Amino acid sequence: IHFYKREMTKICINCGASVLGKNGEESSKLFDENLYKKTKILKLLPCEKCGTICDRYLEYEGTLILLDLALQNKAAYRHVLINENHTSTILKMSLLTLIVEGYCRWATFQTGGQFFEQEFQFYTNVGEALTSLVVYLLVSVFIILNTSLVRTSV
Repeated sequence: IHFYKREMTKICINCGASVLGKNGEESSKLFDENLYKKTKILKLLPCEKCGTICDRYLEYEGTLILLDLALQNKAAYRHVLINENHTSTILKMSLLTLIVEGYCRWATFQTGGQFFEQEFQFYTNVGEALTSLVVYLLVSVFIILNTSLVRTSV
């Protein structure tokens, strides 16, 4: 799955400020482009506002990023959703969230019985979690569209 790609300005994952290049303009890269072109060395840009490295996750393995996402780390979410195109990571995290939600529902209302009955109940709970997510997304889109239509007609 490929989403529409465009060169967006990047943000600092720590404070949320826009990343500025050496000339003070908003940057579409998180590293020094001139140094990379000359030497193939990635020097990550510092944030002008908070003074830390803008996006340390450029150097991290995908597994560590997924772990930080599972731990609800705000910086990891900023990296995945804003600074990089991690469509596969987002899909993996969505699937993991659905399985965990299904397990939580299954563990709460577990009724005993044979293994295959419990397995069927687990998959049913994952399906319920998926249905809940789809309904939530559809209602949210409806509310957003309805609100935008009301604002444009006024």
